[in-house]
Amino acid sequence: MQYIVDIREDTIPKPTENEYYEKFAHILQKYNESSYRYEMAYKVMFPELHLESRAKAAGYQNTVRVSEDGGTSIYGYSDEVSGKVPMMIDGKYAAVVKCKETDNYMAVLDDEGNPQLVDKGFNKQIVEKDNKLQFMEQIDEWT
Repeated sequence: MQYIVDIREDTIPKPTENEYYEKFAHILQKYNESSYRYEMAYKVMFPELHLESRAKAAGYQNTVRVSEDGGTSIYGYSDEVSGKVPMMIDGKYAAVVKCKETDNYMAVLDDEGNPQLVDKGFNKQIVEKDNKLQFMEQIDEWT
């Protein structure tokens, strides 16, 4: 249990999920303990780290922790998601298609008069962060 305490108190670096399970397996083997005696699920012990790793796996470049109502939410931000980039066209946010994987797009002219393909069914939120448009999604277990 000292391993968990050290992680929580930031006396050792926060492990990735793989590092955590490898270290925990090593500790259990060293002391001849059964894993059935311990609740060691990474997502239970470190829910924020688990969701941040899910965000990275989903392609988000940055994550932000937001504490609200006694809980912590994780939001992922990215300049590009699924071959689309955010853009403001005529005062509205749009997901502009950079690779034509979808057939659910329409052609529009952007504010400079350039043609853009906009995905009509794209449902990620677009926000302005760090002086540029980025996609944002609240990360959960199903992301």
